[in-house]
Amino acid sequence: TQQASFAASTRTDDRGEFRLTGLADGTYILSASPRSIFPIYYGNTIERSNAKRLELHAGDEATGADIQIPVVGMHRVSGVVTSQQDGHPLARASVQLRLSSGDNGTISAMTASDGSFTFNAVPDGKFTVLVLNAYDPTTHAGYTSSGQALEISGTDVTDLVVNATQRTQ
Repeated sequence: TQQASFAASTRTDDRGEFRLTGLADGTYILSASPRSIFPIYYGNTIERSNAKRLELHAGDEATGADIQIPVVGMHRVSGVVTSQQDGHPLARASVQLRLSSGDNGTISAMTASDGSFTFNAVPDGKFTVLVLNAYDPTTHAGYTSSGQALEISGTDVTDLVVNATQRTQ
């Protein structure tokens, strides 16, 4: 089994174009990482395992390896994190939205004082919603969640309730 490794990174220019030089022979996966949305891989997918690969050799020049960042078909996911014990909202909890496939795609948000959170620009797909490191300063209790399945298919999700369980000391 060959380990994946990081080869190079660059930024796009004012026309959205990029160039990488000095790469060794090998097979490469390209991705773009727009702020606050999942990385988009060459082949226009958020699933790393479905990305198109580029086989390159010394001196090769690959053109047309475009990555399209979608502007339509994206959805808003919003909801509230609550204590499973008594239902009170949990402020300042870290909420993660992860791809269920096990690929590395993850985006994060922090809950507001009323326990609410929002993820913008989420594509259709199967995800897991997790609460990490939630803390209630009133009770001095820490909270976490085991993960909640979420499937997005063609519409926003605006009423998601994620219950977090109090950690035992």
